[in-house]
Amino acid sequence: MKQKGISIFINSMFAVAIVVILILGSRFKSEDKSKDVQSYNFLIMEKDSEISALYSDGEKIYVGTNEGIHIYDAASLELLDTIDNIRMIYTASIVSDGEGGIFVGHEDGLTHIDADYKQTHFKAPQIPEGRVNTVAMRDKILYCGTYNGAAVLTKESGQWTVQKVLGKKDGLYSDSVNVILPVESGIFFGSYLDTQGGLTYVDNDGNITYYNAENGLVHPYVTSMIEDSLGYIWVGTGYMRDGGLFNLKKEGNTYVIGDTYTKADGIPGEKVRFLFMDDESFWITTEYDGVLVKKQNSSECIYLNQKMGLSDNEIKCIIKVNDYYLLGGKYGLTVIPKSFFNW
Repeated sequence: MKQKGISIFINSMFAVAIVVILILGSRFKSEDKSKDVQSYNFLIMEKDSEISALYSDGEKIYVGTNEGIHIYDAASLELLDTIDNIRMIYTASIVSDGEGGIFVGHEDGLTHIDADYKQTHFKAPQIPEGRVNTVAMRDKILYCGTYNGAAVLTKESGQWTVQKVLGKKDGLYSDSVNVILPVESGIFFGSYLDTQGGLTYVDNDGNITYYNAENGLVHPYVTSMIEDSLGYIWVGTGYMRDGGLFNLKKEGNTYVIGDTYTKADGIPGEKVRFLFMDDESFWITTEYDGVLVKKQNSSECIYLNQKMGLSDNEIKCIIKVNDYYLLGGKYGLTVIPKSFFNW
């Protein structure tokens, strides 16, 4: 039996009537039916691997693990190849270079893999020392976040080169950059492992807005960010048994903190680990307590955890490929068909 919400979890996709409920302070609460739920027979792959990043170009799936990047056929889920010199642990990411290749942020730096699998590596002092936490592409500019700043790369004369490194000296709230989210009007930088950190928004004209504990940030460690179809920014935060979720709404030329959600409001756990959204659903994963999947434009929710069939309670990344979702966990890769949700 699927676990369904019986009151409303507010998000920015709801109609005006629901926005009125938001003003009244409603939160989502789901009926606890876990005792009635049997384990779902999800396909589990990569059972012994820690999955830190997922990316698909539609034909291939790139799975970033602690043993290397495993490349699967998107249709058959057959293993095609392994890139074993790149190991991805803790936090990492993979993005398209827009030309058939990928950029990979990993434990030892940044690697560009072109369409012919040729690798170009970037390490200190080219980019800041330490592991790369995140990579993001905007207008053919690559942003590479580390705990010591964000490197900016562009392609010059056919070669990707580091143009500059952004940090506190350039206006970021912290040198620690754990998450980067480009949006149409600017770019967000979220910090981590900096108790005085938070979120920086730089608009296209160079104007900067900071979000921290003093102006409403639920926790200074930013773990994930995503933009919804209405332009709201959703931000996951936390560390161990503390944290939560909030959204930012556009006001004039900047964004302001909107609503905050914590475990008390129905999120499975305190620390939000990862956020994923498509037309059908909004996924909120946590560090220790599984996943909340909420149907868009509806109060219907499903909680999933290891006892119910996930590879692990900590889901670190999610992508949708064809008619199934891939969930990368602390241990293993869970495959959930879209039809499972019946919505």
